[in-house]
Amino acid sequence: NTNQELKETETLASKASQGVEQLQSTYGLLTSVLAGLGIGVTSSELAQTSDEFKNLEGRIKIAVGETGNFESAMDGVVRVALETNSNLTATGDLFATLTRATRDLKTTTNGVVTDYKLSQTQLLQLTETINQSIKVSGASAQASEAAIVQFAQAIGSSVLRGDELNSIIEQAPRLAQALADGLGVPIGKLKELGEAGQL
Repeated sequence: NTNQELKETETLASKASQGVEQLQSTYGLLTSVLAGLGIGVTSSELAQTSDEFKNLEGRIKIAVGETGNFESAMDGVVRVALETNSNLTATGDLFATLTRATRDLKTTTNGVVTDYKLSQTQLLQLTETINQSIKVSGASAQASEAAIVQFAQAIGSSVLRGDELNSIIEQAPRLAQALADGLGVPIGKLKELGEAGQL
């Protein structure tokens, strides 16, 4: 059906079929994701989705760098998005942001500072946990996507405060509670810490 639509729309055919052929020959993920979500698309929607998917691939490829396994990371992001019923782009961006943000983590043991790098598997598990915590908060799909995006932005900027913190507290209270628990403070203290720039 899609091929027939592409033939009828010659301008989009070249762009969309090129993108889809490339995706199908490398991973076949785009059609799997769309089928898994039960989404039927027009040729213009397919072209747009193809472009978005290629952009997401690029961001994940940059994030994992030469030391990571891009195919495994991309497969993992798609799996997490499907299993948590979350937006694929937001999930991919969260994974990419977490990957970049944790690259330079350090740990101190007996006064000795060493690198502490999370594995790709751990980063995917963290992405899934964050998505799940947002989902169990009962937010709508749109609110969940917004919360994921806001949290990823906070991670990317290394500080959680202002609108981003408010969005997490309001739209993803389970994630906010997990943050508070991890810090050993009551949830009401998060805003105070955020305003002081301590999150």
